[in-house]
Amino acid sequence: MTSPRPFFRPANPLPAWPVHLALVLILAGYFLPWLDHPAAGLTTIGIDVGEWIKFLPQMQSGELPTRDLFYLPPVLVGALVVLLTNGWRPAAYATWFQRLLGVAIAGLAFPSLDAIRFEPAGEWWLRLIFIGLVLAGAALLFLIPPLKIWLVDALVIALALAGSLLPGWVLLVVAPVAREWLHISFRIGAGFWLSTLGFLFAAAYTAAALWWRRSTDS
Repeated sequence: MTSPRPFFRPANPLPAWPVHLALVLILAGYFLPWLDHPAAGLTTIGIDVGEWIKFLPQMQSGELPTRDLFYLPPVLVGALVVLLTNGWRPAAYATWFQRLLGVAIAGLAFPSLDAIRFEPAGEWWLRLIFIGLVLAGAALLFLIPPLKIWLVDALVIALALAGSLLPGWVLLVVAPVAREWLHISFRIGAGFWLSTLGFLFAAAYTAAALWWRRSTDS
């Protein structure tokens, strides 16, 4: 069986594999340190930052931005993985695989069962909405005609920019509070920078492809 090929997307002057590579780097960065410290026990990787900072008094009192934004990287990567299948044949195995893969990646943000059972819904309901939107988007692509290529590019750019800005904004707000409360000097870790640069590259690369198509069409 031949691999799925877009039946709507016009010839792209730039290959798509750099965007996929950027998504891999974003996920890799999410499992590397975001708050770094010489003592390994005080180093926190991206996937654990949202859980760790909930114990800060300022977070519990609502003085800090929602910690749910720390769970955006896997949600946005999952959404991009799904979105990049726009125009693929719905019945193809690879289409099903990549869309399910996108939903599974978004599921990394799913709250633990203990959190659902014992914590207030306000601590985790937004993450369920994020994951639900990715799942709904994957299902919708099976039901509607392929999106216009410019719209797909615009969505990729918007999602990638959100991934590069929102988690970083919360981290830069939270890190000084954690330093002051714990009297420990944290550094912003390499994992954060890798994820942020991955999102920025995906946005810039897609913007370049969009500009190229518009300039050649005019």
